[in-house]
Amino acid sequence: MIGKVTEQVTGAERIRVLSEERRNALLRYRYLVSAGSRVVWVTGPKGGVTEPSPGWQRVTGPSRQEFRGDGWVDAVHLDDRAPAAEAWHRAPTEVPPRVTHTYRLRLATGRYRHFAVEAAPLPSGTR
Repeated sequence: MIGKVTEQVTGAERIRVLSEERRNALLRYRYLVSAGSRVVWVTGPKGGVTEPSPGWQRVTGPSRQEFRGDGWVDAVHLDDRAPAAEAWHRAPTEVPPRVTHTYRLRLATGRYRHFAVEAAPLPSGTR
């Protein structure tokens, strides 16, 4: 009988530990997704921004109208604009479609900060 109770207590403790580990893993995952997805935007087939992006506006400051279309490029440092725009517009033709680029972005404060951008354009019909 004592062995059976010990097994039950040990089993219950194991379940509690696994449950706690799972909860912590989910919290880490949520934090990483939240931290990594602060700036999300939607573009048309040619890459121009078509919908508002509160994250972009919060980070860079311009209104929706100012960053609409290719206006987002205005927040990219002058020395980084051409390569950033080229990478962005080339991505839909790559297999798999992907943008991986680092550039300096002007923050709402006027200072620049490096951003590592990773984006995966979705082909038409998958949204």
